[in-house]
Amino acid sequence: MNQLQVTVRRTRLSQIVRAIRDLERRGWECIAPIQKIANEKKIFDYDEKIGRFKDFKCVQGYEFYYVKMRKVSKE
Repeated sequence: MNQLQVTVRRTRLSQIVRAIRDLERRGWECIAPIQKIANEKKIFDYDEKIGRFKDFKCVQGYEFYYVKMRKVSKE
């Protein structure tokens, strides 16, 4: 039994809930709870004269939500 699985990612909780409801209307179900992932990205200044990254600038934090879903077979 080969079931189709998909991972849905969104940046806001309201967006992912809206996407999940839309997929559930089309015959999909959640196989894992919604998870929140927080990451950080380091930003460096690029020096065009020497052709490499020169100075550390800042750290930007971002988070996203994701959930795994699968297609429900109609039997």
